[in-house]
Amino acid sequence: MFRRTRPRTLEAAYSRVCLLAHGLEGRWPRTRWTDAEMQACRQWIRWYDRYRGVRRLSPWKTVAQGLQEEVERLGCNRTVTACWARFRKEWKRQHGG
Repeated sequence: MFRRTRPRTLEAAYSRVCLLAHGLEGRWPRTRWTDAEMQACRQWIRWYDRYRGVRRLSPWKTVAQGLQEEVERLGCNRTVTACWARFRKEWKRQHGG
């Protein structure tokens, strides 16, 4: 009834589990940002471009916390640090930096 399978490495098993989790729209450590998350990030980039000169708003801090809250509403679990890092990377990419 069952065919015998050859032994798998830990990396191969981990890779397969990640693939299956992504196929089921599940979250897995170090997953790529979804389209909805990236759309939220781009909205915060537009906000930052408008208000980055207003120091009393603490733009970097506001962006990181706001993006984290928005991503959380989408049902994703990202830290403020991860949101800040993704925002910074995307902002630099858009502005040729």
